[in-house]
Amino acid sequence: MRPARFLVLVTLGACVRPPAPPSRATLPEPRASRILQHSQLVGGPGATARLGDWRLENGLVAFVVDDVAGHQGFALSGGNLIDAAHASVADDGLGQVFAFLGGATSRQPIYDRIEAVNAAGEAYLRVDGVDSANGAVRVVTEYHLARGAQALRLVTTVSNRGPESLVGYAVGDSVQWGHASHFAPGSGRALAGKVIRAPWFAGTGDHVSYALGARRELEGRSGHSWTDVTEARFDIAVGGSAIFERWLSVGEGDVGSTLREILALRAEPSGGLSGRVTAEGGGGPVGACEIQVDSGGAPFATIRSAADGTFSASLPTGAYALRPDGADCRGAPVQAHVSAGTDSHAGLTVARAALVRFEVMAEDGTGLPCRVSFLGLDGTPDPDFGPDFLASGAGGVVASRTCSGEKALAPGRYRLIFSRGVEYDAVDVVTDLRAGGASTVRGVLRRTVDSSGWLSGDFHEHAQPSFDSGVSLEDRVLATAAEGVEVFVGTDHDTITDYGSVITRLGLGRWLTAFNGVEVTSRANGHFGCFPIARQLDKPGNGAPLGEGRTPSEIFADCRAGAPEQIIQVNHPRAGDIGYFEQTQLDPPSGRAGHSYDSTYDALEVFNGLLVSDARRVLSDWFHLLDLGATYTATGNSDTHAISTAPAGSPRNFFYAGVDDPAHLEPRQLVDALKHHRNVVTNGPFLELTVDGARVGSLVRQRGGSVDVQVRVQAANWVPVDEVEIFGNGIRIATFPVPALATGGERFKGGQRLRLARDTWLVAVASSARPLTPVIGSDAHPVTPLAFTNPVWVDVDGDGRYSPRVPARAR
Repeated sequence: MRPARFLVLVTLGACVRPPAPPSRATLPEPRASRILQHSQLVGGPGATARLGDWRLENGLVAFVVDDVAGHQGFALSGGNLIDAAHASVADDGLGQVFAFLGGATSRQPIYDRIEAVNAAGEAYLRVDGVDSANGAVRVVTEYHLARGAQALRLVTTVSNRGPESLVGYAVGDSVQWGHASHFAPGSGRALAGKVIRAPWFAGTGDHVSYALGARRELEGRSGHSWTDVTEARFDIAVGGSAIFERWLSVGEGDVGSTLREILALRAEPSGGLSGRVTAEGGGGPVGACEIQVDSGGAPFATIRSAADGTFSASLPTGAYALRPDGADCRGAPVQAHVSAGTDSHAGLTVARAALVRFEVMAEDGTGLPCRVSFLGLDGTPDPDFGPDFLASGAGGVVASRTCSGEKALAPGRYRLIFSRGVEYDAVDVVTDLRAGGASTVRGVLRRTVDSSGWLSGDFHEHAQPSFDSGVSLEDRVLATAAEGVEVFVGTDHDTITDYGSVITRLGLGRWLTAFNGVEVTSRANGHFGCFPIARQLDKPGNGAPLGEGRTPSEIFADCRAGAPEQIIQVNHPRAGDIGYFEQTQLDPPSGRAGHSYDSTYDALEVFNGLLVSDARRVLSDWFHLLDLGATYTATGNSDTHAISTAPAGSPRNFFYAGVDDPAHLEPRQLVDALKHHRNVVTNGPFLELTVDGARVGSLVRQRGGSVDVQVRVQAANWVPVDEVEIFGNGIRIATFPVPALATGGERFKGGQRLRLARDTWLVAVASSARPLTPVIGSDAHPVTPLAFTNPVWVDVDGDGRYSPRVPARAR
């Protein structure tokens, strides 16, 4: 996969490859040394090395292991692989690779010593430590780099010095791919959420790629940007030891270029495959064309052609189908057979690319940020512009600063959808592209939702400072603005990132403002958002509170230290082993929880990402807590680590601050709105609730028990709404059907007078069984609309407050 190319002629836009490697006779001896000068640092979009870290190089490739005195991301100590690049090119895209033990990534080696060893023909770094969960288990990892090699050999020795045998002791590596898109034979790039077995796992970036392989078959569990690879399970007797060995190879942006040494080390019979890609009708060579290599009908590898159209790769012996599969270079598949020790050849022909130009404006004729979704129609495949961390092209989605630009595409029929979040109608256009031709698409994005006084905000987003995201700061800001989010809180894991300066640099201050935040990450207690929070450049994580080894009470106190006017948000409380409610064993109906539970947070992330079914479960939890008298503000956030598959602002918050220009929002106004529950959560409909004219967050004093409940629903033309429900003390007490209208704007306005027998909290919920496809979600993964308000509390008994429905003795 690759970034988009804005070119008509397929003979241009060539892939930039590292220079041809020197002959083995002229290669320098490998060297391991400490980084003492900035000139020794590895460059590239994923580079994180600092002075004091350690470098391995051999003239072809360079690797960096961080010093044991520090650590990065989810690693518990230093001594891990953090950078990998070609020696002469600043192209590092790797996030990090750290070992895990006992089958859990939260259990790792804690290294406390590192040394460099240089010998003839090989250099290595050796790190020593112990199992973080069992100090009697010694762990030693060596990083070996040989002369002429493009693969790093990792050898870890686990020694049992304890009183009992270790049975089924699992070992492996957590690979955070960073600025690379993961791939595995048999599954291709569709790895997220899966556990698969494979001989190797790869990641492809712009000009660099990686493959992790071992002699035995591996088991990998993947998320969107990481793979936890279990490499072996051992029974280790008292006094015994076990060794596991694996290799990380560096390629040139595709999978095929990473496999030569992996296959040799696995002793797999293999051969070479080379050829050339040309455009039909004598159009010349096609460079940077993505070729998918299928085996047995399943993806096996990718190959990328060079500027002159040539390509080459090492593959295991066998039959393959080569299929040009780039967004702008498609052609019929060609069969090829690879024989051991020989070089097979194949020629590929693709249709000449076409160009689509687009120019979509605001109603006043000016440009504005937007999302452009490209879909293939009538047999034309959906285009794939690149990995899901590039705003210039993430799958079939582009985040555009001005909603104008151009894209090179293979000939065919396409549907282009221009959107800008839930307040704007989408523009839906179909265009036919002929080989070598061009087409221009125009339109107007109309704002049909009136949200006067309300601002939309996403309080949980990640980018590259989080080691499980490959999105650059610039692309995160651009993608967020393109989705119509107005207030952005960056919550990178355990580090505070300044996104405000990026917004200014990109000239997006008219559309978006940012506040500093952090996601404090605790393996034992869950994840917590803290915002706004001051950035302190002289401290680790820029002053981020520590999560590991801290109780929730200690984390909350650290968040509030020096910033008492701050929101502490419990993120994804039901997300399994990273969910606060799960880990503290909270039972919301009774309020009972484990001893580590601290109830003094401000906000509860009820709706996280695209998981509507999970949101309904947490909505029920929140209702129970409201019944107990808790007053947590419900929020909804994207928790995005990507661009197309996890759009910013899906869901989002609309909070009432009485201002419409995000540039005029002060931090205290955001905090005040959330602490006083003036917030509505939605992934589509804009929902307003009033009780006797009072909006959400209010306490209505009504001794007679009769209140006027009014609801207004607005939605863009791509958002279906079927019904509105009113819940009182967790029980549905009223339902309003919403007419099925295709146009954007007001969908429903009405209500009724309700008679309440006791103090009651009221919440409105709007939803539909129809999906948000194709703007959000897909036919394979549909997402349905869901919106809900925070409560209006009604005081019926006249004591001036809301009295919980559940008696105190039951709590």
